[in-house]
Amino acid sequence: QAIQSLRQLKSSEILRSAVTTFASNYRFMFLMILSIVPLCAFMIFYEIKLQKMVESLPKLLDNSPPVILMSVGHSSHYSRFHPKHDDGDNFRGTFYFDLLKLSLFYLVIYPLLEIVTVVISIKSAAKTHSGETQVPLKEVFKQINLWGSFPTHLSIHLLSTLTLLGLVWAVANHHLFSYRYGFWYLYDFHSIEFYLSLLSIALHSAIFIVLFFKYMSWGAFWNMAMVISVLEEGAGIGAFGLSDYYGKHCKQTGFQLMLVFFVFNNLPRLLALSLGLCNSSFSGVCVTAIVIGSLCLGNLVKWVAMVFYFYDCKQQVMEKKG
Repeated sequence: QAIQSLRQLKSSEILRSAVTTFASNYRFMFLMILSIVPLCAFMIFYEIKLQKMVESLPKLLDNSPPVILMSVGHSSHYSRFHPKHDDGDNFRGTFYFDLLKLSLFYLVIYPLLEIVTVVISIKSAAKTHSGETQVPLKEVFKQINLWGSFPTHLSIHLLSTLTLLGLVWAVANHHLFSYRYGFWYLYDFHSIEFYLSLLSIALHSAIFIVLFFKYMSWGAFWNMAMVISVLEEGAGIGAFGLSDYYGKHCKQTGFQLMLVFFVFNNLPRLLALSLGLCNSSFSGVCVTAIVIGSLCLGNLVKWVAMVFYFYDCKQQVMEKKG
């Protein structure tokens, strides 16, 4: 009942209510944390494997080096580095095989583990919102219908993955474009290559920014559809349609919520990966466990917030309709 009487909530109010609700109800908090343990363990394993992939990227690029153009003044020097072919093919084969395994893990195992956490979190948050804090946990488990919500969850997972791949493509394509033509080695500001580099930066930055803002907006739309699929048992297209209907008056709030959780969940993870901290050593496993643990807790709070966001959006629509 923490926010039952509030109307037209701001994102900060929803976040505050979500954190307070999550931390104050120990029974549901324990249930939600227990549900996320398998997913958290899998993500620690996945993150360590991903770190190895990130560390091997420079070696992969070295096996397929670009033509480097160095311009000094009005003179240009061209050079090509030839890779060693003795183990280059084996390394590339191993790299792509590991990439395939990680992709299958993310596309198959991850959504199967995540759906359990998502459904339990949404059900628990809804019980808390309605004031049913003394409902036995056994009753909560009886009301859980994983397979009824799985089509919606899988659709959201695939759409989110495709959008993230678009963001990665924008960064990677510019990097490969610059790396291949040696733009980082240019010193002649009058050369055509220098201006091509600037054009590449502008183009890929624009694509990244537009896609990122769309991803935040779509994230609120997708997550509300997931909440609807669990609470109102409307799967697939029906859940997406209701999400669009309820969320049309509060898109800015949804965008702000997604932005906060995206930064909180991904910034520590990206920093740890870029610094090489998520490795298989004892200290690396500890760092990975801390980073992934905070990410998992952030996701639990996110789903509580999305339930409150859904009820607030629905209330606004009903009031405008009435």
